[in-house]
Amino acid sequence: MPSRRDLLRLLPLPVLLPLLSPRVGRAAITPESRKFLFVFCHGGWDPTYCFAPIYGSDAVDMESDSELATVGGLQFVDHGDRPTVRSFFERFHDRTCILNGFEVPSITHDRCMRLLMTGRSTDGTDDWGSILAGNALTDLPLPYLVMSGPSYTAQYTSSVVRVGSTGQLAQLLDGRSITTASMPVMLPPDFVSERVDAFVRERVSAWQAAARSVRQARVAERYGASLDKIQVASGYASSFASVSSGDARWGAFQTAVSSLAAGLSRCAVVEYDGLWSQTFDTHANNALQSGHFEELFQFLEDLVDLMDRTPGVSGATLSDEVTIVVCSEMARGPKLNSWMGKDHYTITSAMFVGGGVKGDRVVGAFDANMLGKPVDLASGELDDGGTALVAAHFGATLLAAGDVDPVEHIGAEPIEGIF
Repeated sequence: MPSRRDLLRLLPLPVLLPLLSPRVGRAAITPESRKFLFVFCHGGWDPTYCFAPIYGSDAVDMESDSELATVGGLQFVDHGDRPTVRSFFERFHDRTCILNGFEVPSITHDRCMRLLMTGRSTDGTDDWGSILAGNALTDLPLPYLVMSGPSYTAQYTSSVVRVGSTGQLAQLLDGRSITTASMPVMLPPDFVSERVDAFVRERVSAWQAAARSVRQARVAERYGASLDKIQVASGYASSFASVSSGDARWGAFQTAVSSLAAGLSRCAVVEYDGLWSQTFDTHANNALQSGHFEELFQFLEDLVDLMDRTPGVSGATLSDEVTIVVCSEMARGPKLNSWMGKDHYTITSAMFVGGGVKGDRVVGAFDANMLGKPVDLASGELDDGGTALVAAHFGATLLAAGDVDPVEHIGAEPIEGIF
């Protein structure tokens, strides 16, 4: 069976055919055109296996045989069982920033996911991807592509497009959904469909020309724009279908990259659910965290390689345009429990890679008790008189990086110095 690196060379998805161009010089991507790919790690990871080298503290149980490593301006936890973690930082430290010590103030998975992605625990809120996609410069066919993972929307519902666990989006785009409905209908031949599409477009154009009010003209214009977006997205239906077969998780990453590269989407989210799909929720046998992080960084290394080969909409590579945001809804506690696992914990880490990121930097920190240290928001530097970081600061930083006013949406200020 071919490996994911083999698939990078084969590139079976039709939307990926234009790729594999040589990496060109970094382009200056403006915040309003910046894109985002969220990699959500389900279950609650243990930062002491990667981001948080808290050695010499009796209050924190660190992994045996691990050690502090420094690459460029980054410090991380190194272990012989995780060579890809080290190779990732060796290769990409100059475009990687780690955020340590921010709090997601809950210990239940559902509430932490909402807090991490929206900054609030209540319903009726939009997540960071929805807000960024809803404020995109252009009217995109698939503004926020949800491959898998959490998604919360209220005001920007029309910006969110879910692929579906069994490729439902592909079936809607190519029409197969009506053939499998409770009252199935056979699809007409292609030439009939083409004539119907042409007829509908003529009627919409005539309707718009004959509009008797601004509202009628606007509705007709938006209807026509929707037809255009559906036509564009339909050309990629086979790509969305492919994520339900083969190496589905890597297929989801490929399809997300495809959509960002083709200008279909501004944001996408893919869930990483751990080695053997066991998630990071290690209440017992916390040593499983090691395998989770090693496989996660294999995906991330392949992902950055793929984006380095992928032309962006601006003409630069996709790596210049897209910020990869790697996060988990919570952390694991400082001490092992009686099952040699670690329980839920509120103070965690995140990682930013790629477009616009100020690399070779760790912002924030854990103290000897694995509590977050305060930060000066204006500089990103540690400051005893600074601000205790929470999920709202994490999100505000993303919104500001995408040229969206965070105070308007979340009421929190961004952390300067990450972008």
